[in-house]
Amino acid sequence: MDLGKVATIIQALNACEVLFGDVKPNRFEVKSFKMTEGQIELFATKDNAASFETVPINYTGPAFKEIQLQMSIQGNKTIVGGQVVNGILNCAVIGDDKELIQVANCNNDYCAYLFEDAVYVIFNSPSMHSQVYKGPGQLDMEKKQPNISCAHRFGVDDVKRAFYFKKNGTCMHEFFDGFKNPWSPAECDSFVPITLEPDTPTQFYHLRHLMIVTGCQMPRLITENMIDNTFIQFTFIDPTVTTTISTSTTIDEAAEMRLLALVAGCVGGGTLLVLVATLIAVFLKCLGINICCCKKKKKVAPKKAPPVPVRRPPQPYDLYPEYSMDEKTKSIKAEPKVEKKVAKKPRKKKVKPEEKPKVVQGIDSKEVDCAQDSMGNVDENLKSMNPLDHMPIDDLENVKLVNDPEFDGKVPEVLENIRTYVYVKKLGQGGFGAVYKYRVGHIGDEFVAIKFVKASNVEELRYAKKEFMQARQIERLLGDQDTLIVTILGIGRNVSAMYMVMPFYYRTLTFLMYEDEPLQLQKKLIIAYHLLRPILQLQKVKYAHLDLKPDNYMQRSPYSNACILCDFGLARRFGCKRGGAEGSADYMSVASHTHQRVTLLDDMQSWLITLIAIFRQDLPWRLEGNPRINSKGEESETGLHTDQADYRDKLFLKNLYFESVGRSSVQDTVICDLAEMIWFKDRRDMISMKQVLAYMDKLPEKYNFKYTDYWFDERVKYKDVKLSQADDVTQKSSGESKPSK
Repeated sequence: MDLGKVATIIQALNACEVLFGDVKPNRFEVKSFKMTEGQIELFATKDNAASFETVPINYTGPAFKEIQLQMSIQGNKTIVGGQVVNGILNCAVIGDDKELIQVANCNNDYCAYLFEDAVYVIFNSPSMHSQVYKGPGQLDMEKKQPNISCAHRFGVDDVKRAFYFKKNGTCMHEFFDGFKNPWSPAECDSFVPITLEPDTPTQFYHLRHLMIVTGCQMPRLITENMIDNTFIQFTFIDPTVTTTISTSTTIDEAAEMRLLALVAGCVGGGTLLVLVATLIAVFLKCLGINICCCKKKKKVAPKKAPPVPVRRPPQPYDLYPEYSMDEKTKSIKAEPKVEKKVAKKPRKKKVKPEEKPKVVQGIDSKEVDCAQDSMGNVDENLKSMNPLDHMPIDDLENVKLVNDPEFDGKVPEVLENIRTYVYVKKLGQGGFGAVYKYRVGHIGDEFVAIKFVKASNVEELRYAKKEFMQARQIERLLGDQDTLIVTILGIGRNVSAMYMVMPFYYRTLTFLMYEDEPLQLQKKLIIAYHLLRPILQLQKVKYAHLDLKPDNYMQRSPYSNACILCDFGLARRFGCKRGGAEGSADYMSVASHTHQRVTLLDDMQSWLITLIAIFRQDLPWRLEGNPRINSKGEESETGLHTDQADYRDKLFLKNLYFESVGRSSVQDTVICDLAEMIWFKDRRDMISMKQVLAYMDKLPEKYNFKYTDYWFDERVKYKDVKLSQADDVTQKSSGESKPSK
C-alpha cells in the first residue's frame, strides 16, 4: 500500500454511484495492514491522505507469506486480529496495533476473522466445532457451524455487528452474536447509502464489506489482499461554514470580580471603595464580554451561493506541493471571474436542434450505451456499472493545453487525476485517439502513458466508453493471473476527450521492422511465442482483439520477454456480427475481409501475419506509399473501410502468398507449417489450437533454444537482471508450466 494506491481506491469509491447519498465526502483517511520484508505494518494516512506513517506490529509466531487482518476501534483502543498464512496453513492471531499473538494451532481447514473483540476460528468441515478466542488459549465458546465455510472472503461491519460475503453473486450476511445459535446467513437487504453529517467522521469501513454490499469494483491495481486488509473513513467538511476561533485567553469572570473586590477592600477598607471597585469590575467585565463576543461572533457578510460546480475527483495529496503554490495563488485570484462566468451559463441554454455543435459538453455519459453496437451485437460484460458514467468533466479553464494539430481533442500539459501528471511528449496516434508520455509529478523518473480518445459527440463517446470497458472487463474476467493485457491505472474526461492512464511500457515492437541487422531465427521464434501468450488469455474469456499488429504490442520492460497487448477499441466477443472490414488492412484475417462472424481464428491469422512482418521486416502485400491510407485517401484505422475492392485485392494477395510460400529456409518452413494449421480454415473447418500449441512447444528442442532466452540485445548478463517470475517463467503454450532446461 502507498499513497498512489490510496488515491486509486478513493477515486474508485467516488465513482461508485450507490455508495453515498446527496452529500459526498471530501476528506478521507485510510488504514491498511501490509507486509514489508516479513514484518507486519500498519499503514495509516494523515491530513486527508496527504501523508502517511507506518507502524510496525510485533509478531513472533511462525513465518508467514500473507496476512488477512481486521481491526475494531473501541474508544481509544484498536483491537487487531484475523490470520496470517504460512503456505497452506492459516494461523489465528489477536492483539492490537502494536503486537499480535497466535491464539490457536495453525490449520489448513479453517479461516479466522476478528469480529468485535474476539477472533472467530471458522472450520470448513461441518463436523468440526468452530471456536471463539479472546486471547491466546482463551477459548470463549465453540459450536458447529454447518452453514458457513471459508469459500468466500468476508467483509466485516463492526458497528452493525455483522459480516458479509458473496454467494453465487448474491450478497449474504449474518450477525455475529458469539455462537448462541448456529449461523444461518440471509440475503442482504438493499444497500442504504452512507449518510454524512458535516464535520463528523464516519466509522472506519472495511473495504471488502463496501465492495460486497455495493457491488462496485476496484481497479486491478488494488489486489484482493489489499481489499481484505484495508479500512477507510469518510468525512464531509462543509466549505460554506466559516469559523473564526478566538485567540483571547478565557478568564473565569466570577473569579475576576472577587479578586478586584478583594483588592479594593484591602486598599480602602471602606464600603464606598468596595462599591467603587465593584462598579469598576462590572464595567471591565462588560467591556471584556463585548470584546470577546465581537471576536467570537464575528459574522461574515452573506454572499450569494455560487452555482455548484462539477465536482472533480478528490485529490488526496499533492505529490510536489512546492511546485503548486503559484498555481494555487492564481486559482484563488481567478475565483471571482469563474463565479461570474458560471452565473452567465444558464442564459446560453438555447441551441437550435439542427446546429449540432461539434463539442457537446452536455452529453450525459449514462445515456450512451456501449454494450450494443450498430450491428445489434450485445456484450453482456459491458452492461455492468461503468465508472465513466459517473466521471465529472474536468474543468480546463485557465489550464494550459498541449499544442497538437494532429489531434483535435484537448490535452492538458498538467493533468490532475489520481496523481499529478506532467506532459513530456507525444508517443503516437491512431484513427480514434493519441497517446502521450507524462511524468508522474513535476520531477522524477517515473512515467505513464495516457491515451486520449475523442469524445465530443455521441458516437465518439460510445467508442471511448467501449474501449475502456473492454480492457477493464477482460482484466476482471482473467482474475488474479498475471495478465498480458494493458492495465488501466486511472480514467477521466474533459469536454472533448476521455483519457486512460496506463503504465509506461518500454517500447512497441514496431522497431523490429527497422532493425539494421535481422534477428536470429531463435529470437524470432521466442518473440512469436510471447506474442501468442496474450492471445491465449483472450481466448479463455471468449474475446478477439481484431487489430493485432506490431504497433499494438509493447515490450513490458527493457529486460523482460513479456509482451503486453494494447488498444482494445475494436475488440469483440466471439460470435459477433460484422458490418464491414475492421482493423488494419495489411493484418486483417480472412473473416474480416469477408465480413464473417468473429471467432478465435481472427486473432490467430493476424498473429501469423505479424510473424511474417517480423520475420521478413515487411509484408509481401503491403502497398507502396503510406500503408495506412487506402486508394480513396481514407485512413485505414478508423474502423469500417468502404473501399472494399482494394481489400478484396489484398485478400487475394495474402492467399497467393500462403499458397506459394515454400520451404527453402527454416523460417519459411515455420510459416508454411503454421499456415496449414491456421490460414486455410473457415468457420466450418475450425482451427485446432491444441495442434498449434503442440507445434510451438516442439520448436525450442528442435532449434536449440528456450522461451526464457532473451530475444533482445543482452546489455547485461542474465544472472544480474532481476526478472519477476511472472514475466519469463517458461510455460507451455497450452498454459501448463514446465521448468527451464
